[in-house]
Amino acid sequence: MSESLDFAKSPMCGASMKRTIQLHQGPTMEVIVGADVDQRMTWYLPKALLSHHSGFFRAACNQPFKEGLENTITLSDVDPKVFEVFVQWLYHDRFPCDFATIGCDLQLRVWPGFQTWILGDKFMAKEFQDCSMRWIWEYHAPHGDEGVAVILPEEAQYCYENTLPKSKLRKFVSDSLCQSWGDSAYACDKLGWESVFVDHMELALDVLFHSGGYARRTVKSVESYFENPFHNGQPHASPATT
Repeated sequence: MSESLDFAKSPMCGASMKRTIQLHQGPTMEVIVGADVDQRMTWYLPKALLSHHSGFFRAACNQPFKEGLENTITLSDVDPKVFEVFVQWLYHDRFPCDFATIGCDLQLRVWPGFQTWILGDKFMAKEFQDCSMRWIWEYHAPHGDEGVAVILPEEAQYCYENTLPKSKLRKFVSDSLCQSWGDSAYACDKLGWESVFVDHMELALDVLFHSGGYARRTVKSVESYFENPFHNGQPHASPATT
């Protein structure tokens, strides 16, 4: 018998598979997502699965709130396309392979990884946030001479407006800007960055004092930005395999 078959029959593998099956059983919750009636989407998701991965849904499903009693919840402030990524992650423990190119809300000019991280923050889903951070780090962290996607002013503004001061996402954005601020790409939108710095003085001070010299800050390992230090945050469909 091959090693793979032996592993498949191991107690841990069997227990894990049984637990996964249990999470997909039982009552479901109707989740209605989106503000625009024409673009609104509805999912019927197992309450056990939602509760296992999200503190937000754990409370909604199990506490004596209206949502839990009626088994329905409306998320009018969530982009349906971003939520769809969350659903795929719930069922498959990975992001879609075309994740980097999906158009979530093009009006925002915000790359989808930032949107999924913030959605994970709202849902109190740390592992989902860490999977998002893996993609963010791969596409936006400076890797030697390799080209990376420049963080736009709109993206920095979005991240800072939707996170708390000690957020790991803010830390990544700040570190990335400090390391790459001298690049010509960041000089192309001076007015945009001036607006961000006026609104978020702490980011302006970080870039001012830590973008050069001995005090220059650089992007750390991706694990440094994980919310859950006991989870590797690795989506099985990593950016390198798209």
